[in-house]
Amino acid sequence: MNDEYLKAIGRVTVNKQFLEHLLKSNYSLISGADFYERFDSPTKTFYSFLTTLKEIVEKSYNEHVDIKNKLLDLFDKSIEVNRKRNDIIHSFWFVNVEDPSKPMSKLTFGAKYKDTELNKILGGEFQDFPVEKVHEVADEIKKVAYEWFELLPKLIDISTKHK
Repeated sequence: MNDEYLKAIGRVTVNKQFLEHLLKSNYSLISGADFYERFDSPTKTFYSFLTTLKEIVEKSYNEHVDIKNKLLDLFDKSIEVNRKRNDIIHSFWFVNVEDPSKPMSKLTFGAKYKDTELNKILGGEFQDFPVEKVHEVADEIKKVAYEWFELLPKLIDISTKHK
């Protein structure tokens, strides 16, 4: 794998960790739990964590409809960028041996490929995936993380008024 792909995949990983850290840090603000009781279970997936928080928001924040709608939108965006991240991180990557200057291909696994001939043989589907697309996913994750970060003062304000 060339260095540009490694850099792009690294950006996806680091930006996703930043997003996850922001969400875990905001758990007590969103849920009303004591900060030290915040969600930190290593057995829960990021998706499960997001859906748990989304359910809390759906049942609350009725006095702050604008914030509630923004939170629900951010949960949906977070779930989508996490799906894109998983598609990149959990794929096998291949260099075009005939022309290494061409985009790499990734072997992606999942239900959407279950009926293809290649999936029956290898358990996945090859897709050309230019490095620019990997960088786009990294940028999208970073954008969602910063949207969470920008919402933080409002969540703190709401949280402190309810104590």
